Amino acid sequence: MRTDILIKSLISLYVIGLYSIVFLGEVTTNKLRIEDGPIETLGAIFFLSASIIYFVCYLRSSRLSQNTNEAPQKKRYFYLFFAVLFFLGFGEEISWGQRLMELETPPLFQEINRQKEINLHNLKVLSSGFLRFDVWFFIFWFSYCLILPIVNKYFLEARKFISRFGLPVPPLWAGYLLLASFMIYLIPQFFSKDWRRTYYIDAAFREIMETNVAFIFVVLALHELKKLSIIQK
Repeated sequence: MRTDILIKSLISLYVIGLYSIVFLGEVTTNKLRIEDGPIETLGAIFFLSASIIYFVCYLRSSRLSQNTNEAPQKKRYFYLFFAVLFFLGFGEEISWGQRLMELETPPLFQEINRQKEINLHNLKVLSSGFLRFDVWFFIFWFSYCLILPIVNKYFLEARKFISRFGLPVPPLWAGYLLLASFMIYLIPQFFSKDWRRTYYIDAAFREIMETNVAFIFVVLALHELKKLSIIQK
């Protein structure tokens, strides 16, 4: 019990504490949050880590009997889905290695990508309105990490359906932590009177929020792996 509280406290301290980099000043903050900088690189590592762990969950659950608790064989399809999804997130985060391998941007992407990079999340068509990539990113983590566990906890019929469907349900505290992170992320947008002076804070908070989501999914993947390890004993 104490170990569990300690782990959750350390996770929360990291997620919330990461925003404190803005107190290092504009120059240092910009160095940390730029393209291929430490924060974005950390986010890419988290996406890749989540992908690998979920794939391990998929392999382990595939070997389990259908009669084991929590229907792990049904969950394996979701594990595979998350493994693929977060590998795509990793690839997108590093523009599929374009800058690492010093690849030139193909003419097509120079026209349709607002940053002229080899990725999909910066496509011009996904840069405005409801089609914006960050809107869909928010809908994904908010629905899965917060709405789903609340519905699962407080609505019996929904819980039965979710259990029958085999969808892994995150612990509710992880959703609350991401919600707290999101509220901090919104602070510069609500309280900034001079957008140009505080743009670096808004840009840094945006990168940190994305990195925090990736980190929480590493935690959730490890949570699922731990449950599978208990079932296998």
